[in-house]
Amino acid sequence: MPFAKSEDEIRGSTRAFRPECGGLSMPVPCVNSGTTGMLYSEVHDYPADHVLKFIKNQAIKYPPYQKEIWDCEDHAFLVAADIRCRFPGQPVGVAIGIAAEPEKIKGAMHAVNYIWFMERDNRTHELKCADFAIFDASLPNPRFVKGFKPEVIIPFPVSGLKKEKDCPPGSGLVFRSKASFQLDRKLPNFNLMPDVQKTLNEKSVTCPKPAKIEFESDNHWPTLHKTRELWSYRDDMFYAFAQIRKKHMGAPVGVAFGSATFGPSKNTIEDYAALVLWESANKFKYWDYKEKAEPKDFGFTFDPRIVIV
Repeated sequence: MPFAKSEDEIRGSTRAFRPECGGLSMPVPCVNSGTTGMLYSEVHDYPADHVLKFIKNQAIKYPPYQKEIWDCEDHAFLVAADIRCRFPGQPVGVAIGIAAEPEKIKGAMHAVNYIWFMERDNRTHELKCADFAIFDASLPNPRFVKGFKPEVIIPFPVSGLKKEKDCPPGSGLVFRSKASFQLDRKLPNFNLMPDVQKTLNEKSVTCPKPAKIEFESDNHWPTLHKTRELWSYRDDMFYAFAQIRKKHMGAPVGVAFGSATFGPSKNTIEDYAALVLWESANKFKYWDYKEKAEPKDFGFTFDPRIVIV
């Protein structure tokens, strides 16, 4: 497939987004609207200009849009993963909905990122969403846009549980305690799975330490990154998911967030996550890339809440 050279070729790239999941067997039922909630207890506030400068420069380095195998949702996944990696705890969302700009894709089904900025409540001293920016990395010139009509918002940090608050600007969206979202336009290329598995087994897809000190938070990055509330197992898996999607474009790879039980006493891990690898349209497995095994191989029973592919 040729790379998109203009907004015309991007128009409608997620138009097959629909509740029946487009033929892939999914761990939980698919939906086509709603929000998955955000875990406010695991957010951190960073200067907006630092975050916005970083992602604008980072997105310029992304592979160009490629219809059906590396399109708008793949860009949005990578934006969310890169922001979370560089700024642990920074709230960011993947949003699916109707584009408002640029003019050539106005009214089309599209995927962008919401980047929220926090402030501390004077009375409760809790962090709350104060402002946000909308970023579109899939455009030939990645940039911030004004206006978007979201039908789905998947905010990060996301939780494996079902008690999280809804994050603005998702007002009017139904909270989904369990949901799958298949954003790919057509069935993926199952022939890529051997290469995907080789990458997962042999190469690191972990979040790297900043190569240079550019922002104040970079001085504290090792501590921030090791803080479980700001960088969790969910973030490890989501980062791996976004990187694998970039390296193996069109491969049937998803990510699932949920809870896991283990041992005779059925102890619960509240923030577990795993990759989802499809061998065929009707057969998939969960994969923990850090353990290089399926969760069941080390005694986990995984109960997914949110699945993205």
